[in-house]
Amino acid sequence: MEEVIQTVNVTDIYSFFQLLLTYWYIALPFSVALLFASRWFPKVLIAALGFVGGMFFLMPLLKTIPAVNDLLAGNPSLDLPIAILVGVICAVVILGLFKFVFFLGGLLIGFFIGVWIWNVANPWIIDQIRTQTPGFDMPQWIVWVFAGVFAIFIGIFAIVSHEKTVSFLSILSGALILDFYLLHFLGNFNADLFGTITKPSGAEEIPALTTIGLLVFVAALLILMFIGYRFSYSHWGRRKEEK
Repeated sequence: MEEVIQTVNVTDIYSFFQLLLTYWYIALPFSVALLFASRWFPKVLIAALGFVGGMFFLMPLLKTIPAVNDLLAGNPSLDLPIAILVGVICAVVILGLFKFVFFLGGLLIGFFIGVWIWNVANPWIIDQIRTQTPGFDMPQWIVWVFAGVFAIFIGIFAIVSHEKTVSFLSILSGALILDFYLLHFLGNFNADLFGTITKPSGAEEIPALTTIGLLVFVAALLILMFIGYRFSYSHWGRRKEEK
């Protein structure tokens, strides 16, 4: 009998989006903490990023293993506890090897964020190009180049300044997650005006934001990052001076 090997596409962000919707009660508080507490508890934030990465990124990869998939299929109640356990293990490992894996962590997080941004903007970019060049198809390697450049930038930034890198990644991650929930809500409210950012399970068509939706995404991301930066740095600096 031919063995079927299940694989996962690391550049497909939509399964991660579905996890954010499923476990919103975990992701939403984490995103708020990441956005507003970026300079108060650097090690806690690193552990939190490790936890979120383990739960929402590593766990889907583990589910592609037949034994794990069969276990969870037969015991659905174990899904959340195992996901939390994987998140905790990742948090402990990353925190314990903080100095050794900081550059690697910067590369991985930078790559993941680059893929996130590309998947949101890519459908709109293709639509704009196809107005001038009908039938245009974006080469698959473009996403790897875009995410790779973003990853190298974050990795180098991680070496230059640990504290600023933690703060930047924290604010950016929190803002991206909150921005996702905003676009998901707006898409459900008026898909014709804003487009969609999520893909239903089993759907083949790639969701796409409209021009207005993409502008809202970019504007909201910048506003959230500005608010997070001002709150974390100004408030943190003022408290430090008072001491």
